[in-house]
Amino acid sequence: MKWFWAALVDRPEAARRGRPCRPSVDGCETRALLSGAGAHVAAIAHAGAHATFSEVLARYRTFEGSSPIGHGQTLSVRGPIVLGLTDARGQVVGYLYPTDGSARAAVVGLVANGGVSLQITMADGRKLHAAGSGFLRRVPGGFPGYSALVGEGNLSRANGPAVFGKWETVKTG
Repeated sequence: MKWFWAALVDRPEAARRGRPCRPSVDGCETRALLSGAGAHVAAIAHAGAHATFSEVLARYRTFEGSSPIGHGQTLSVRGPIVLGLTDARGQVVGYLYPTDGSARAAVVGLVANGGVSLQITMADGRKLHAAGSGFLRRVPGGFPGYSALVGEGNLSRANGPAVFGKWETVKTG
């Protein structure tokens, strides 16, 4: 999340303890979404005093999906998925961290009433749509306010022909 810290200049130490902070709100498709950028880094201190980012990330379920993209080729995605609820209706925002070493992928969508509908935007601009059934599960020792996705369903390119592959989340380690 984007955090703005109140400027505390020339105040005694006791006044600095309760610094107010507030998340910013980003616009997306004519809706206001709570920004999720960078929250994981700030949350590591809360997840465990000596835990590294990789160790905390390893506690989340791994998203595994593949979808045909034509000409006998398949697009495969694999990596931990970390989602946070942004409102009471089930709107989620988070990231998928591919295990192939590529940059993290932004994830937005809905997880509500047993249904999952996510748009995954890869670092290279490709967009995938994951739809199916599932729910969010708290992760002991995970990032505060972020959950793991448990589920399975169909995976397709968001801007391609209606050719479906499969996705599921699996427990690691």
